[in-house]
Amino acid sequence: MKNRLAMLWAAALLLSALPIVALPAYAQDENAIVVGEDGLQPQAVPPPLPLPLRPRFASLAPRFRGDFFTVSNTTTVTNWAGSFTAAAKSYAFRMVGTDPSKGGVTTTVPTFLIPIKITLSAGAVYDPGKRIGTTPNSVMQNIPLSPLFQSSSFKLGTVDMGFTQYVDAFQRASLWSAVSKATSYHVLLGTPTLLPALALTVPAISGTTVSAFGVNAAYVDINYLDAQLQQYMKSHTQITPNSLPIFVSFDTYLHDSGGCCIGGYHSATGSSSAPQTYSYATYVDRTGAFSEDVAALSHEVGEWMADPFVNNNTPCGALEVGDPLVNHDFAVTMNGVTFHPQELAFLSWFALDNPSKGANKWYSFRNALSTACK
Repeated sequence: MKNRLAMLWAAALLLSALPIVALPAYAQDENAIVVGEDGLQPQAVPPPLPLPLRPRFASLAPRFRGDFFTVSNTTTVTNWAGSFTAAAKSYAFRMVGTDPSKGGVTTTVPTFLIPIKITLSAGAVYDPGKRIGTTPNSVMQNIPLSPLFQSSSFKLGTVDMGFTQYVDAFQRASLWSAVSKATSYHVLLGTPTLLPALALTVPAISGTTVSAFGVNAAYVDINYLDAQLQQYMKSHTQITPNSLPIFVSFDTYLHDSGGCCIGGYHSATGSSSAPQTYSYATYVDRTGAFSEDVAALSHEVGEWMADPFVNNNTPCGALEVGDPLVNHDFAVTMNGVTFHPQELAFLSWFALDNPSKGANKWYSFRNALSTACK
């Protein structure tokens, strides 16, 4: 027995002298979301190491809930069904608005803006309701002044998209083969209603800080955050399925097991018969950084409009019109502020059209994509 104990003790000493080797982290499906037994609270996992930094976005699969408040006789956001054929296969889709091939209808979607005030366990606060640096405005004051809500002139080469909101101009250009015959067609965000802030004190296991893209940012678990968004929408009954609630954080990147850095996502919840669509985006106040000002928000609103229920498939994966052009931002100056929305890809890029059916026969809003996806 003494010899056996001596051998075990020697083995323990040998193991303690060995160097500690970090095991690689393996990413889960970016569409997956981990939910606790109560259907709301996520199972917390420690923040993964942030390196390597990768600018990206997520799309959370819809989560329909029997206990979600739904106003009687309230339908989901106005949407239409279409399809295309690629490589001898038919692909169906749904988009926000009405079918442009049936006429020039204008759809205006009621919109809510919800600031997310994040307080980390170490005390750092990230508040989109506070003034940005030395500028006179806060994030929540800037967003309604941006081309996501205010009209501006947009031209693609010689093709005029009109004086309108950016994502509407994008959608008109993407569907130009039909819109060119129904030029009064629009899908607009309504004047946003600002709702009370969602104030979160994030537990250490779900949030910390990260230095990324020149920004000292909050670094928060996407599953933790989405559970809080679900609770907020459930408790604020003015948010109805025909509207779009947009949640906004400041200088915050999200993570899943794939690491840093997620700038935004969109999804749907509520009743399967009348889904509540919603979006989240961060607003980073460093020009040139990933998700600078309204870049992430334009990405998510564009993807919401083209794929509101997160189930449109194409030969090139999900119909996520922002993903092929992450960090392809461009400047639009209006109301005394220079904003940087992100360029978005047209339906023809995903549908393998040749030539493109988009405006000017382009595959994206600023012609960064020269061919359909491969």
